[in-house]
Amino acid sequence: MQVTSLASGSSGNALVVAHEGRALLVDCGVAPRRLAALLREAGTPPAELSAVLITHEHSDHIVGVNAIARGSEIPFYMSPGTRRANPFAGGAAVFASRPVVEQPVGSTRSIGPFEVTSFPVSHDGTEVCGYLIEAGGRAVAVFTDLGVAEPHLHEPLSRAELIVIEANHDEGLLWNGPYPWHLKRRVASPRGHLSNVACAELLCDTLPSDGREVWLAHLSRTNNRDQIASGAVRHAFHLYGMRDGAHTVRVMPAQGTTLRWQPSARQLALGI
Repeated sequence: MQVTSLASGSSGNALVVAHEGRALLVDCGVAPRRLAALLREAGTPPAELSAVLITHEHSDHIVGVNAIARGSEIPFYMSPGTRRANPFAGGAAVFASRPVVEQPVGSTRSIGPFEVTSFPVSHDGTEVCGYLIEAGGRAVAVFTDLGVAEPHLHEPLSRAELIVIEANHDEGLLWNGPYPWHLKRRVASPRGHLSNVACAELLCDTLPSDGREVWLAHLSRTNNRDQIASGAVRHAFHLYGMRDGAHTVRVMPAQGTTLRWQPSARQLALGI
């Protein structure tokens, strides 16, 4: 299995998971032309995707849907609630005339060599989910938008070798920053975004003693910094009694294909 980060943050989210010549795109929140270019850089042109997994209907997760040609048979998997939300982009319903597969939250579907299980998360969309993707005896967890760390997330996170998890904001930067009060409250709410500290605590509660790779996702450009986010997680690991370097911690770049993961040959680029 190989995972490549394409984009992460409020300006767009997307990553691709490949195994045995098949590939899944998780979210498509980058402008279509740019997303198509990123997919080609990752070695998976849009037409060669097996499916697209959608976590929810916010624009930073669906705006690039037209990177996949309309009329293509590539299916879009999403929760029934996300389908009902019927998001629009460019004045048109995003998923109109596209093959949509409604995957009830909490269920598992087989897509080629992949087993894909969705899990509910608390975020201010209609029916938001994260995914555990398994293939070839390997597992990747993707939870990029969640306002609170809920106990049912422990199981998928503990099973995954690669954990893609939101570390959206530093609480001090958020509360003392330039956002208006109503937006600060939304970000910090149980249906908003996960802070660095909350992310670190969730990881400490779920990860084994060593051997995992963590990608910190959806960092706020205003209320966070790469070094602050990764430092908070590493500090929590230390306080929890984990040895230094027990888990690899990386920050996902805002855009680009330089961050990749393979279980047999972990990438050394972008070490924080």
